[in-house]
Amino acid sequence: KQLSALENDVENPTRAKRQIYEFATRWTNNKVYYYFDATITAVNRAYVRTVLKYLQARTCINFIEDAKATNRIRVFNGGGCYSSIGMIGGEQDLSLGGYCMV
Repeated sequence: KQLSALENDVENPTRAKRQIYEFATRWTNNKVYYYFDATITAVNRAYVRTVLKYLQARTCINFIEDAKATNRIRVFNGGGCYSSIGMIGGEQDLSLGGYCMV
């Protein structure tokens, strides 16, 4: 769905309004569960936790580290910087490759 929506943007560049796509699901009760894969170093874990605390203090979103939550984000080093938008359900990936942490 995301790919076809992005392709539509490329094919129809006259669209003026930019917003999150309607199929992106919000996290239940504004709680985002995440955990770190073994590929994320201790230094980068600390950095990500600091960033999440910063975001949590300034938004209504609560970031909770929990590898066993039903819906959760797996933070890992996948060699690039990418993730889905919103909650897709189950485990979803957030790749923070080397250049993402600069």
